[in-house]
Amino acid sequence: MEDLKTLQIESITFAVEYIPKLITAFRTIAEELKGNKKEDTFDLLNQAIEGLNVIIDIFNATSDIYHESEDVFNKEVIEQKIQNMNTALKEHDDEKTAISIETDIIPFLDVFAKIMQVYLANGDQGT
Repeated sequence: MEDLKTLQIESITFAVEYIPKLITAFRTIAEELKGNKKEDTFDLLNQAIEGLNVIIDIFNATSDIYHESEDVFNKEVIEQKIQNMNTALKEHDDEKTAISIETDIIPFLDVFAKIMQVYLANGDQGT
């Protein structure tokens, strides 16, 4: 069981370090989708989505150690936010995708990173 906790802490540490880079990428993508598309916008978007999937995997794998909050980390709400972006992507609606990134994805990443920083700073290793 201790090995699982160690792995979870390592995953959270990675997420805390990686999320700011991912947020920066998503902000750039949102701006580009609003009318300043570049040749590599969709490549960057695909890479950012891969990064988001990694963070969601970490979120799912560590939810038992940070006392899931209904307001902040309600999995159904997060799944809906991800679905909002997926719908916009399937519709090839750049504006809708940009709005979803700004209102759904970036806020989730930001809050997750901040709560994980507090968790790590407090050394909260148990339930």
